[in-house]
Amino acid sequence: MLKILLISYGLSAIVTHGRIFERVRCLIGRHSRLLYEGVNCMQCVGFWSGLVVSLLLGQGWVSILYGFATSGICELTDIVIKKIENMTDYEFQLQNEVSELKATINGLRAELKESLQREEIAKKVIAEQRKEINELRGNK
Repeated sequence: MLKILLISYGLSAIVTHGRIFERVRCLIGRHSRLLYEGVNCMQCVGFWSGLVVSLLLGQGWVSILYGFATSGICELTDIVIKKIENMTDYEFQLQNEVSELKATINGLRAELKESLQREEIAKKVIAEQRKEINELRGNK
C-alpha cells in the first residue's frame, strides 16, 4: 500500500505543481474551467492517480479504495508541505528582521560611543575653562 501511496503522491504533485505539466494545465484551462480546477486540485488528482496506479499494479476492485486513500493522503501531505514552506519563509523573514535590528543596534552603539567621547571632551574643555577662570579670579 505504501508503494501505491508514494507513487500516487509523486504523480499528483507533478501533475498539479510540476513545471512539466504547466502547459498542459493551461491548455486544459482554455477548454474547460471544471477540468482546469480538477488538474490543479491535489485531492482530485490524488484520487485518479491512486486509482490508476493501483489498477496498473493489479489491485482489481480494491483500486477504488486506494483512490480514496491516496486522495486524502495527497491533500494532507500537500497541506503539510505548504505549512512547512510558509514557516520556512516566515523564519527567513524573522532572520532578516533580526539582522536589520542588530545592524541598527550596532549603529546606535557607535553613535552613543561617539556622543560619549564628545561629552568627555566637552567636560575636559569646561573643566580647563573653569580652571582658567578660577586662576584669573585668583589673580585679581
